[in-house]
Amino acid sequence: MAKVVIIGGGASGIVAAIKASKKHEVTLLERNDKLGKKILITGNGRANYWNTLIESKYYHTDDVMALEDVLSHKDEVFSFLSSIGLYPKEIGNFIYPYSKSAASLRELLLYALQDKVKIITNFKVQEIIKVGKEFHIKSKDGECIKAEKLVVASGSKAMPKTGSDGSLYPILENLGHTLHPVLPSLAPLIAKHKVPSWEGVRVDASLTLHIDGEAVMQEEGEVQLTKNGISGICIFNVSGEASRALNKGSQVYITLHFLPFLENFAAFIRSRRTVMGNVSIEKSLESIFPYKLLFVLLEYASIEREKKLDLLSSEEIKRLERAITSFRVDIASADYEKAQVCTGGIPLKEIDVHTFESKKSKNLYIVGEILDVDGNCGGYNLAFAFISGYLAGSIL
Repeated sequence: MAKVVIIGGGASGIVAAIKASKKHEVTLLERNDKLGKKILITGNGRANYWNTLIESKYYHTDDVMALEDVLSHKDEVFSFLSSIGLYPKEIGNFIYPYSKSAASLRELLLYALQDKVKIITNFKVQEIIKVGKEFHIKSKDGECIKAEKLVVASGSKAMPKTGSDGSLYPILENLGHTLHPVLPSLAPLIAKHKVPSWEGVRVDASLTLHIDGEAVMQEEGEVQLTKNGISGICIFNVSGEASRALNKGSQVYITLHFLPFLENFAAFIRSRRTVMGNVSIEKSLESIFPYKLLFVLLEYASIEREKKLDLLSSEEIKRLERAITSFRVDIASADYEKAQVCTGGIPLKEIDVHTFESKKSKNLYIVGEILDVDGNCGGYNLAFAFISGYLAGSIL
């Protein structure tokens, strides 16, 4: 029986502790005053913890083949979660606890720990030193915990209000690891030129992410228009790619198509004239767009609201088409404060993905979001946390 210490009481750390405690003496160190704080706010408090389509194409990482090896254990881990009492509810491809309560997910995980694991809260790691075969984990208060095997499950820099501050990145670098740039992902995007007048509008749209003029990603869904830029699930799904490009100094912009079903814009305008008569352009579009957005689109196209349909020039129709089908938003940054996860971190290539043991330091294991693996919205990131924690805890 080895002395195992796990740093981080989130999804990956708790699952690693549950599995490791079957064979070892386990101590779980958490910087907050309770475990699972971030779990409580996942999925807007509903805990979208899994997806029916757990595949590598929904993730970004430095080593896709290694990730596919990890994800091959998805059914085993999903069965494990069911075995501790988690009863799933499918909504589309998203999987929630049947209660749709993040609190119930957290309580089931804590119940599975029972009294098998020593839990120390309010433990803020300041330093980790390897002394012979032992790891000495020192807190900011001067306390020192010794471990024969160490699991780092401390999370990234995302959602700092939950205790994730990225403080373990430099400590792992001191233990021999490298670090890919840690950047916001699953985050709102901040525009270079703000449009505060459209704040609060939610609209179905398709979007295209452009990097240095090249279209690289497309998404479709609900877009939220904010005073600082754009948000929503489909924005979140391109935000990691946008962050990486911005970090390299690339030009990044998004074009929004507010009527993605439309095939012929000129014919659409003519159809409005046929249906409604020679009304103003504002009147012809007011049942299609929320007023706030409609006024922005007309301003973008430089068309007066009261201009009659019959008086629209061909150039004005082209400008309106550009406004509605390819509204351009130049991106300044992703919003770190509201990012749900980070892209970047400890490269997966530096980990044995069958065990999650470090290739740089024996008996050191690294799991969860601190690794350079980030997924789309929809339960992918929580699933990776569970799978990585499970595999590390099982092999210890």
